[in-house]
Amino acid sequence: MNLIFTADLHIKPRTWGSIPSLSGDAYHSLRQIADLCLAHQAALVIGGDIFDTPRPSAADAEQFGLMVDRIASEGLPVGVIQGNHDFADPPWPTVLNPQLTHLEKKLTYPWTNFGIYGLDARNPADLENALSFVPKEAKAVILHQLCKEVFPLGWNFSLEWVPPHVTHVWIGDYHERIDQMFERTDGPPVRLLSPGSTHVTNIRDPWEKSVFLIQRSADLPLDDSANSDADGIVVTPIPLRTRPYHACVVNEEADLDRLVERFQELPVGDPSDPLRFPVFVVDYRTDVPYVESRLQAALGDAGSRKGYLWLRPTVIKAVIGSEEEAPIEETADVADCLAEFASPGTELHSLCADLLNAEQTAPVFERWRKSVGIENV
Repeated sequence: MNLIFTADLHIKPRTWGSIPSLSGDAYHSLRQIADLCLAHQAALVIGGDIFDTPRPSAADAEQFGLMVDRIASEGLPVGVIQGNHDFADPPWPTVLNPQLTHLEKKLTYPWTNFGIYGLDARNPADLENALSFVPKEAKAVILHQLCKEVFPLGWNFSLEWVPPHVTHVWIGDYHERIDQMFERTDGPPVRLLSPGSTHVTNIRDPWEKSVFLIQRSADLPLDDSANSDADGIVVTPIPLRTRPYHACVVNEEADLDRLVERFQELPVGDPSDPLRFPVFVVDYRTDVPYVESRLQAALGDAGSRKGYLWLRPTVIKAVIGSEEEAPIEETADVADCLAEFASPGTELHSLCADLLNAEQTAPVFERWRKSVGIENV
């Protein structure tokens, strides 16, 4: 059997709240995932955060159900764990879609002698304890956690907690793709897989998205099995189509003139394509006049839209006859934003709370830098 491993679907109609009309990205990714499962005759494993909330809307639940129905209609299994965003008791995905398997504390065998074992998102203490009970037959565990070895600030899980008989860890929660071997003090090296999110959920997300096709080398032609690991597992990232993204810079009026001209020449696009409108991220100096109004007029809106605009201004202020750049976001704003996504009880959440309560942030950063072993540079 082949597997498609994905995570962090964050199903919601609108991609970013700051651009309400930008929508459909999550739904389009669902259709692509179903297409890939059918094309490769692959079971689907989802590593948490299917929804963006524990109480999904009817529209979001319907779109997820359509994907599951397409895959299950071919006799292909679908297994899930819960993430920190959509954790509920009972789990909404399995209530709405009884053909799903909730993989929490379940051992399944996609291949002979290769068991996989799932654990829902947990706080660090509970997770470390739960990992100590992973059955000896399990070669892979599926988690929704931030790994210390990859995410040293804000982690809630370490590969050192994984039992020696487990040689694969497949995680959600980290929105970037990872396929990497890690040494550990007890046991053989462990292979960490993170597929990343299935669509851009934040302007800081990587724009290249994919899922993992996981296969057993014994089932593949000799040439295709050359990249197998010690367990005979072959992992292939398969790109997902995402909304086009363009980074632009406006430092002077001539830059603005050229960008306006470029926007005016853009095609309207195919109305049937939900991703036809690209996102233009524009870094600009605030001493260049009329940047937002001119660019927005060139891109159009409603029926004449050609794209979406995301502006990142750099404030220019005079200081004794010279110019210096002042950050547009204050530390408190950043900490408040991070705290919204950090799990309570994690180091990242604690750091954000300390920053929000501090009159001076430098001592807080210095204390936390030392606690995670980061040297001053």
